[in-house]
Amino acid sequence: MTENGNTESKSGAKNGTRKKVNVRKIVSRTITVLFLGGIAALLVIAAMPKPVPVDVAEVARGPLEVTIDEDGVTRVKDRYVVSLPLSGSLGRLELRAGDAVTEGGVLARVEHHYYDAGHMMYTREADMMKLKRDLAAWLAA
Repeated sequence: MTENGNTESKSGAKNGTRKKVNVRKIVSRTITVLFLGGIAALLVIAAMPKPVPVDVAEVARGPLEVTIDEDGVTRVKDRYVVSLPLSGSLGRLELRAGDAVTEGGVLARVEHHYYDAGHMMYTREADMMKLKRDLAAWLAA
C-alpha cells in the first residue's frame, strides 16, 4: 500500500491493474525484423564469390612432355647477299622457299671462270691452289 491507499504491483501498474501489452504490435515487429534479416542474408549470400572449378591431381616427379601441333607461316626477317671474290656463274638452284636447310649443306654451286679479266693470276697450277685455299677460307668465314 502507498500513502494514499492505492496498491501498486511490481509491474508498476496502479490500483491493481496491469499494463496492457499489445501482442499484435510485438508479433508484427518480430516478423518485420525476421523478414528484413532474411533479405539481408540473401543479399550477402548472393554477393559472395562463386567457387572456381579446378583440376586436382597428386604431385609426383616424372618427365614433362609438352607439344604444340599447329600450322604456321615463316617470313624472312633479314635478307643476306652472298658474293664471291672472283667471277663465275651461279648454277641452277635446287632449293625452293620453305625447304629445310642443314648446316654444311650445299645451297648453290658456282662455276668459276678463271680466264676472266682480273683473274688471270689464277691460271697457273700454283695459283689454282691459292684460289682453292682463299675460297675455302672465305666460305668458312
